[in-house]
Amino acid sequence: MRGSLRTVRRFVSSLVQHRERAGFLARDQSRHTLRPVQLTRAIIAPAMREREASQVELFVASIGNRDPETESGPTGPLRGARELRPARVVLVALPGVESQADATRKRIAAELPEAEVAVEPLAVRDQVDIDELLHACGRLLDRLTNGVRPDHVAVCASSGTPQLTLALTLATMARAPQALHFQAADPAKTDRPWRPFDPDALRHHAELDAGFRMLEACRFAEAAGLLERRAQSATTAARARLPSIRAALALAQALGHADALRPADAATALCGASVKGLPSRAAEGWQAVTSWYGGFKGARMDWNPRWPVELAARAHRQRTAGRVGEALVAAAIAFEVALAVRLRTAHDLDPEAITLEDRARIPDDLREELRMRGPQKALDPPVYRIEGAQRRSELLRALDPAFLQLDPATRVEPFLNARNLLVHAARRPREELVDDFLRFLGKVCRAFEWGDPAECPSSPAALAGLAAALRPGAGLGPA
Repeated sequence: MRGSLRTVRRFVSSLVQHRERAGFLARDQSRHTLRPVQLTRAIIAPAMREREASQVELFVASIGNRDPETESGPTGPLRGARELRPARVVLVALPGVESQADATRKRIAAELPEAEVAVEPLAVRDQVDIDELLHACGRLLDRLTNGVRPDHVAVCASSGTPQLTLALTLATMARAPQALHFQAADPAKTDRPWRPFDPDALRHHAELDAGFRMLEACRFAEAAGLLERRAQSATTAARARLPSIRAALALAQALGHADALRPADAATALCGASVKGLPSRAAEGWQAVTSWYGGFKGARMDWNPRWPVELAARAHRQRTAGRVGEALVAAAIAFEVALAVRLRTAHDLDPEAITLEDRARIPDDLREELRMRGPQKALDPPVYRIEGAQRRSELLRALDPAFLQLDPATRVEPFLNARNLLVHAARRPREELVDDFLRFLGKVCRAFEWGDPAECPSSPAALAGLAAALRPGAGLGPA
C-alpha cells in the first residue's frame, strides 16, 4: 500500500513540474495553490480519462430524436465518440429515428475518420416492451462483443426512449459485465455533461431491500447471498451505508450457523463483524444477540438452560421461514433437550448416565424401561439410560411438580406422534399443530424459568426488530 502511495505521489509531482514548466501553474504558490481536490480534477482526472479512452475498442450508444446535437451541445453518442475516440462505434436505433441515426453516423465519421461507424436498427414489434427489448439488445451485444476484450467495451444509453435506455443498460450488465458505462446530460443543466456511472447502482436498492426482507423472513442463506453482494459493491450508496449492511450480513451468516446447530460459530461471526457507527437502537439489538450467542462459547451444552431455549427459537425461525416440517422436527429436538437439561440441572439426574443410586429414585414402572449402557460387563457398577421423549416426560412428571402441572398426562403426545409420522411416513404436519407445539415449548421454558423462546434475542421477533433498526442506516425505508 505504501509503495502504491509513493508511486501516486511521484506521478503527481512529475505532472505538476511538467505543467509548471509549461506555464499551466503560476509560480507564485502563495497566490495560486491548488487544493488536492482541484489537483485531482485538473491533472489526474484528465489523465485517467485519457487512459480510459485509449482502452475503448467498441462504443455502443443508443439514438434518440435529439441526436446528434442540441442548442446546448452534442448529445451522448457524439460526445462519447469525441471523449472515448474508440476504434468502432455502433449506434442502436429503434424505428422512427433513422434520420437522427444517419446524421449522427456522418458527424462521428467526419470527426473520427479512422473509426468504423455503423447504425444497428433494433427491429422490435413493441418499442415499449421491456422483455422484447432486453432480448433484442442481448442478441445484439452478443454479436458485437464477440472477439472484443470485455473491459474494452463502453456503452452510453442516455439517448432514446426510457425503455431502450433501461434495456440496453441491463443487457450490457448481463452480457458484458466488465463494460464501461457512461451517461450524458444537457450541458445547460450540469457542469459534468459526460460522466461514467456504475450500473450496479440501479439494482443496489432493490437487492438490498430483498436481502433485508429475507433476513426478516429468517431465510438466512438467501439473505446472506444478497447482502454479501451489496457489502462488496463499489457504488457510492453502498460505501456510505457499509456499517449497517455489514451488520445485516453478519447477522444472516451468524443465524445460518445457529440453524446448523453451531451457536459458537454464530458468536464468532457476530464478534468478528466490523459494525462501528451503528444507530443506537440497532446497536442495542446487536449487543443483545451478540451476548446471547456469546453465552455458548466454551459452555457445556448438555447442562446449559440457554440451549433448549435457543433450539426452541430455532424452531420458531423455521416456522417463520415457512418450513413447517423442519419446524416440527426442530421443536421435537428442543423439547427432548429441554427434558434432559431439566433433569440434569434441577434433579441432578443425567438421563444418559443413570447410576444405581439414581435408579432408586425412578418410579418402578419406569425402571423396567431403563437400558444398560454398553456391554453388560463393560461398566462396573452398571450405568443406564432412559430413551425417548415419552419416557423422559414420564420421568420428569414424577420428579418435577412444575412439569407435572404443565403436562399432567399426555398433552405432548400428539406433537411427538406428528413428528414420528413425518420422519417415518413423510406425512406433512398441520400448521396449527406445529404452532401449538411451539406455544407448548414456550410454556415449558417459562415454567422452568429459562425465558421465552419467542422473545429471546435470536427469536424471529427480535431479529425482525434488529433488521428494522438497521434499515435506515442501510438507506432503506420500513419494510
